[in-house]
Amino acid sequence: MGSKRKLASTIYNLIKSEIQINGDNYFFDLFAGTNSIAEVFKKDCPIITNDIQEYSYQLALAFIKNKDIKIDSLEIKKINQLVKDNYDKISNIFDRYLKLEEEIILNRNIRKYAEFISSFPHANNESAANRHELSYLFSKDSINSYRKNDGYLLFTLYFNNSYFSLKQCLQIDSLRFAIDNTTNDWYNDENQEIIRAILLTCLMSALSIAVNSTSHFAQFHKLNEKNLNWIIERRQKDILQVFNQKIAEFNNSFIPTKFSNICLTKDYKSVFEENNNLLENTKIVYIDPPYSCAPYSRFYHLLETLVKYDYPESLYDGRYRGDRHVSRFNHKSKVSNEFRFLLENLIKFDFAVLFSYPLHNDLNFNSENLFELCKQFYYHSKITVKKVPKSRQAFGNKNAKSGQVEYLILCKK
Repeated sequence: MGSKRKLASTIYNLIKSEIQINGDNYFFDLFAGTNSIAEVFKKDCPIITNDIQEYSYQLALAFIKNKDIKIDSLEIKKINQLVKDNYDKISNIFDRYLKLEEEIILNRNIRKYAEFISSFPHANNESAANRHELSYLFSKDSINSYRKNDGYLLFTLYFNNSYFSLKQCLQIDSLRFAIDNTTNDWYNDENQEIIRAILLTCLMSALSIAVNSTSHFAQFHKLNEKNLNWIIERRQKDILQVFNQKIAEFNNSFIPTKFSNICLTKDYKSVFEENNNLLENTKIVYIDPPYSCAPYSRFYHLLETLVKYDYPESLYDGRYRGDRHVSRFNHKSKVSNEFRFLLENLIKFDFAVLFSYPLHNDLNFNSENLFELCKQFYYHSKITVKKVPKSRQAFGNKNAKSGQVEYLILCKK
């Protein structure tokens, strides 16, 4: 949700045609998300990315700050051995249930699978936990102990039989253990941080391939006759195998850079308060803010938990984090004033600004409203508007279901 990967070439060509990009000034992506737009400028100029979400920061380290590091075969071998050793250790506890799960999935027995899922505990279901022989693992005291002692059982305790199978959760936990415990003595601390980010990025991608959900993580599909085969297909994906494939894909497609790029993870308002020196050396700021009443943190909560691995509070059917970030851009009553605040700060600098915003959303504030607001701060003759057809999920918005139009609004001083 929200990714501009399909629009990346259009955005790149518009900026290159209107702005003289060189290696002296920054391209600044203020709401970086998946970093797909910043990535296309890696060969042209230095880059700054910012996003309040930790998972986005890890993507930025892997794709943007990373100059030329790839994962070598020795590192891959070491990771796989650590995963195997840890999986063998923790899977013994669940051996009986892993065998039962495998048999049910193989036979596609929906009745037995429904019973298996409903009876198995998870972190925010105390009633099921208290009735189960493994209840001691799911108690609040046990979870607090894992949290304090860096235990690696989070996905198994929180997300089993929901977004992933029990076996897949154990694989994910073992991969997180391996990622945190692999080291290369010949790398400095900064490069070590980037290697970790690459591995986390590949694991995030593997989860996106195997997850029992749509293209995001807002909710998992409940088991029924209609989606049984689809869920079984996802459950049969081997997380470690997909993870290794993603490492190969990363190594093959990674774009190196000669620039020393900067990655931030903070509320965008803090950028204006704390990073004036960076803004003064910026050529263009790209702004792709949230555009829906649905907070993005809900759609990416699982990736945020994967990266932070902090045993958070687990809430509702979706097993969401208790600390989900909600932007003022997500509120109907606040979005207009939030854009005004943003423009009041942007106009103080000499750089150009490119907004990406849809014509249809559920906020009662769209790209045409944004264009009118921009005209209050920039001369009309200095504003370029490009309308781009774009398919996206509608989330109940009837005006967007048949297609969407994205406005690219470029403002120059």
